Amino acid sequence: MRSLWFGVLACAALLVACSDNDSDVTTPPSGDSSSSEDILSSSSVEPSSGLVESSSSSLAALATPCKTETEDNCEYGELTDDRDGKKYKTVKIGDQWWMAENLNYETGSNFCFSYGDTNCVKYGRLYAWGDAMDSAGTWSTNGKGCGRFGKDCSPIYPVRGICPNGWHLPDTTEWATLLAAVGGREIAGKKLKSMSGWYDYKGEKGGGTDDFGFSALPAGLLGDDGYYDEGEDAYFWSSVQRRSIDAYEVFLCNQWDKAEMSKFTGSKDYPISVRCIKDDVPGQTAQFSSSSAKSSSSVTPQSSSSVTPLSSDSETSVSSSSSVTLATPCKTKSEDNCEYVKLVDVRDGQAYKTVKIGDQWWMAENLNFRTDSSFCFDHEERNCTMYGRLYTWAAASSACPSGWHLPSVTEFENLFTAVGGSSTGGLKLKATSSWYDGGNGTDDFGFSAISTGIMDYDMNYHFREGNNAFFWSSSENDPNNALFMSLLYDKDIADLSSHFKSFGVAVRCIKD
Repeated sequence: MRSLWFGVLACAALLVACSDNDSDVTTPPSGDSSSSEDILSSSSVEPSSGLVESSSSSLAALATPCKTETEDNCEYGELTDDRDGKKYKTVKIGDQWWMAENLNYETGSNFCFSYGDTNCVKYGRLYAWGDAMDSAGTWSTNGKGCGRFGKDCSPIYPVRGICPNGWHLPDTTEWATLLAAVGGREIAGKKLKSMSGWYDYKGEKGGGTDDFGFSALPAGLLGDDGYYDEGEDAYFWSSVQRRSIDAYEVFLCNQWDKAEMSKFTGSKDYPISVRCIKDDVPGQTAQFSSSSAKSSSSVTPQSSSSVTPLSSDSETSVSSSSSVTLATPCKTKSEDNCEYVKLVDVRDGQAYKTVKIGDQWWMAENLNFRTDSSFCFDHEERNCTMYGRLYTWAAASSACPSGWHLPSVTEFENLFTAVGGSSTGGLKLKATSSWYDGGNGTDDFGFSAISTGIMDYDMNYHFREGNNAFFWSSSENDPNNALFMSLLYDKDIADLSSHFKSFGVAVRCIKD
């Protein structure tokens, strides 16, 4: 097995092992959105003028469990791929239609586990990222040029990729919506894994409950030295690259109940599984630049004695009781209609602009409250005024004003979802100035992230001049490392990364 360090597929032998790491998924927030009035908590807040209520343009629906060991009442369909006539079971989970089997469309450069054709029937095929994205542009041009290891690209979303017509390769937001719909990252693996086919681990059952009919099987992967992880792990591509050498994947393991959305994969060239999602889900109209593909795949209801389709009345039972609100862009170069209020920190009297994004209230400036183990960039007090302070993780954990707190990974992920997904979140959250070499953002929601830099454990300072911005989360990666949001001048992505807790990193607080 190969080892994952925060989802990194890398070790000398490229063997794989499950590891416990926090990563890229979204779970629904608890509680209702805050108003300008109820944000007046134990910290003093003064409403600003000209406030406009942010409105929801879409909701991520929570799904109702529909399958047990004795009953299966999920809403299924059947997808016929007109390219080769293969049929696939599909399932509705929340507001999304997913393939309930892995793709098994044969091209000249995909693989059956251990080169066995029967494994393709069982697990589907394994695809390198470029093949999954249809880098050659055979079926559409949305992923054209998104090729192999070391090749950068800018796909047009959604990306059909290798999927049948009418379906596409899911992006990170769509994967995050699925993980949220089944109850959140911490239990999503258990809910999505099939009931059988998984190896047990230390006497514990390695399979899942398959509560929603997704039926993920441990298909493993193909690495540099051969095939690995059958029975232990399932990997599924997304359509979002991380860097020119790697892309995002969703990862399920027999050792735990959670689902990972990894930040780094070992290589775009490692073939793994593909699950496609149906176009034109609520709030999305898929538009593809067509290529040579002309056939249309068909989806028909699947009849089965073990399946009872949901009626139109029962649709209500799938609707969300807790959801991630997508924010409406409220700021342009010429207008700013975002909902702001002023937060006054009663500990030192400093005032901060705060902004409502979806259902969350965020500080729109970096924290500048002096604590032990907090620092000004280059030890210059004026940099604290401009950029806020840099905090070790321990100091950051208790630095926010009363009524506010250090955001968790889930709250950062909810932010990414609210602004349209992590793949473009960096562009939308970065300020319109201060970033190096054309790396400014559009600041569509008033978050106004400026480049802050970082301090290492030797008290050396790095990267202030427009390169990046890092913000601590409250979530640990392991005893020595914690997770932070990362924005880079040369990427549109809003990312989550891990580093030593002793490093000095900026803080944005979120309202309780």
